[in-house]
Amino acid sequence: MYQAVYDDSGNPIGFVGLGIYTDGLINTLNSIPIRGVEHSFYSMADVNSGLYIFNADDTSKIHTPIDNEEFLNICNKYKDGSETKYSGDYEYRKDGESYISIYTYMPERGWLVTIDDTKGEVFALKATMIIYLGIFGAVILGLIIVFNVINKRQAVINEKLVSTIAKNNMTRKSLSTAMFKDVLTNANNRVSFTMNAEKIKVSDDSPCFFALFNVTQFSDINSKYGSEAGDVILVRTAEVIAEFFPDNELYRTGSDEFLLVIPTQEGDPTENEVVDRINIAFRQMIVPKEVENVGTIYPEYKVVIGKKSGGAAGPAVITALKKKMNVSEKATIGTIECIDL
Repeated sequence: MYQAVYDDSGNPIGFVGLGIYTDGLINTLNSIPIRGVEHSFYSMADVNSGLYIFNADDTSKIHTPIDNEEFLNICNKYKDGSETKYSGDYEYRKDGESYISIYTYMPERGWLVTIDDTKGEVFALKATMIIYLGIFGAVILGLIIVFNVINKRQAVINEKLVSTIAKNNMTRKSLSTAMFKDVLTNANNRVSFTMNAEKIKVSDDSPCFFALFNVTQFSDINSKYGSEAGDVILVRTAEVIAEFFPDNELYRTGSDEFLLVIPTQEGDPTENEVVDRINIAFRQMIVPKEVENVGTIYPEYKVVIGKKSGGAAGPAVITALKKKMNVSEKATIGTIECIDL
């Protein structure tokens, strides 16, 4: 270490060396334990003079020109003021081995202090962590594989229990929900209608209307365009009916068949209002549907409306509507009729 000497007027007249304290400083620094880099060493340089103040790796370099090109470049940057960071790191090679140097700049002194160690020792912990992470990743991968196998087996079990949920991603729903819902269209199913029909109260003043929709030639759609395209038509049919009758119950009672239940209260809505609204919904259902990777599908329907004014509403309602539908022609706008049940 060294310090400027001044005369009585305060003018600098030279430097005085304090080399005796350099060894003490080096020993103090070296005695500081740093876990993982036990073979590291320190250096200090004056950026203005470009001289080593000390170099623990080579004690002969005290007050000698810096011979490490990377270290000298950093000193020059601080000297000309182009460097704004007070700390950093760089890599260099010496005697055929790579070193990592971490430095700190003390602007009030113009000194640059570094701690150096071999690249192998610096990154030894990283290598160990990579090994541990690899083992951890392998364990996680193994668990994922096990869980996937379990999930696939669970999916197979669910498909056997409920066939209606085989074509969609809702196989994890509970059995109780799947028993009363059509998973594809989210409409109620025939089991649900059978249970709910007995609760429907009808009278001459408050009849109940039942509208049965059938996608004609549905098997031809599946054969020509594929079952996925057929599913698209079924889903769209249910969505259109629900859009125009959001407050009424909709049931999927067959593979290509939907039943809409429209109760009335003191004659509201009237028969004409029900028929008109169903005609409007039907007009929307027969709009050609563009299916991706398939083309345009032109769905056709048969539609029958039934009015029940007395007695219990049960499965016989569907039987009566289907009997009428079997003798009916393809539905067109304005030809949909209402029969008494």
